[in-house]
Amino acid sequence: MTDTPATAEDDALRFSEVLRNLATQDGDELSINDVICAFGERAFGALMLTVGLLNLLPWPPGGTTIVGAPLLFITVQLAIGQDQLWLPRWVRGASFSRRNFRTGLRRVEPWLGRAERLTKPRLRWAVTGPSERLIGIAALLLTCVLVLPIPGGNFVPALVIVTFALALVQRDGMLALLGWAGVTTAVSILWLVAPRVWEAAQELWGWGLRLLG
Repeated sequence: MTDTPATAEDDALRFSEVLRNLATQDGDELSINDVICAFGERAFGALMLTVGLLNLLPWPPGGTTIVGAPLLFITVQLAIGQDQLWLPRWVRGASFSRRNFRTGLRRVEPWLGRAERLTKPRLRWAVTGPSERLIGIAALLLTCVLVLPIPGGNFVPALVIVTFALALVQRDGMLALLGWAGVTTAVSILWLVAPRVWEAAQELWGWGLRLLG
């Protein structure tokens, strides 16, 4: 784990380039703190985007409960309008396989590259001020669904979160509106699987109680 912050040269890199650098560094594990340091001042939106991308990967049952946990802290702070990202030490120290990260990056990199080329600052009202907080609230609710142990239930919420994150990073209100369309899709799917969601929520609650002793 490294505490070396990003340099000015690092801040000039595109997000996909920073992710590629993280994937190719030495070490078997990649920590959340490594990601924060790599992105420097861009850590808030970038971490939301990075963790969202990780949740697009297929995980065994319960996997997104762990991988998606940092999003709870990020989206809560976004919803309340906090300017600087804060994460507890245990979240910063959480790590995942760099090999899995490289695999996931290869899958999403073409899409991310196209998105970086197509997005640009526009319709700023949709990604600033009250709109930014509304995105935080929506992303928080989607994260609550994401962390539930529902087989295959992580993809749509994670995709919408990634869309919102990229919209915030690029200040692209048009992309944010696309994210809101995704929220509608996610809510529709959630309505269809509501009984299973309730069962999963009860399982997660029980798991949390056991964890607390």
